[in-house]
Amino acid sequence: MEPSHSTFTKQIIIDACWNRLEVRLGLESSSGCVDFHQVNVSVNSIPVGWNWFFGTNTTLRGTMVAPETMTAEDLAVVGGQWKASLLRWRIKDTCLESTNVSTWWPVMKQNLERMERLTANFIALKVKLVVNFFTIPGGKWADTGATRLAFSTEMQDAFVEVWRQITLRYKDKHDEYIIWAFDLLNEPNWINNHTSAPIVTWPQLAERASRAIYAIDPKRVILVTFEHWGNVDGAPTFPILLPTVVYTFHYYHPMCITHQGIFLEYPYGIPYPASNISSCVPYTAWNAQVIRKDMQPAFTVLNRFHLAGAIGEWSG
Repeated sequence: MEPSHSTFTKQIIIDACWNRLEVRLGLESSSGCVDFHQVNVSVNSIPVGWNWFFGTNTTLRGTMVAPETMTAEDLAVVGGQWKASLLRWRIKDTCLESTNVSTWWPVMKQNLERMERLTANFIALKVKLVVNFFTIPGGKWADTGATRLAFSTEMQDAFVEVWRQITLRYKDKHDEYIIWAFDLLNEPNWINNHTSAPIVTWPQLAERASRAIYAIDPKRVILVTFEHWGNVDGAPTFPILLPTVVYTFHYYHPMCITHQGIFLEYPYGIPYPASNISSCVPYTAWNAQVIRKDMQPAFTVLNRFHLAGAIGEWSG
């Protein structure tokens, strides 16, 4: 039998107080022989202050909108009456689910042109925008729900290229257009498709797209959503070391409260704040203290790596 060969990279995160690390290579729960060649060890530190936004108090508050039906009158209500300072302009188009990647940029361009027609209104209301790739490009397999983007090199190349084209479109136009950030992908959820594993992780693809954007426009803010549908447990194990990256997560905990009236199994009836809840296991109360505790895993990671963070979607 011919020996098998593989190359792998392992990142180990250690705290600053460590002064010694021992690495052991070998076989575990198996038998045979293994040879290791070209073992390289490098140490990277994350200095305080590397991220533009960490420790600042940049407060932007708003909502997600449906561009396909958004009008100037709608914008006047959201930005004028409701005083929103930020809108998440989602690019949601079923045409983007096509496996024909040559169609992605033309569809995205049409959606951006719809946004640009309201530029004067955004400026007048002082509303900033987040441009978001809401539709998962390439779609998903119906039987497993796996994202095709995770399994196709061609789609990954096209995904990065679309963001390059968007960046080129708005490069050097920070004053003319009021786009605050690019939101790479809505609620990434990388799972296996039957017996196949994704050929690239979401953090790897997100870093590739982020670096492509940064190379063209180093002033553009880039939002990278946590894995696992953007949940607090999907925080990165190691961050993208670019000063313009802001990590974002979505918060819908627990769904029996945040989705009241949306699904039949979650009827209306739980107020905020609430105590002595019996219908929302494991939650027995719902208040600011519970929410802070729920979000703590996300904040722990953000603070550990000196990362800026934002809540991209929220219901409470």
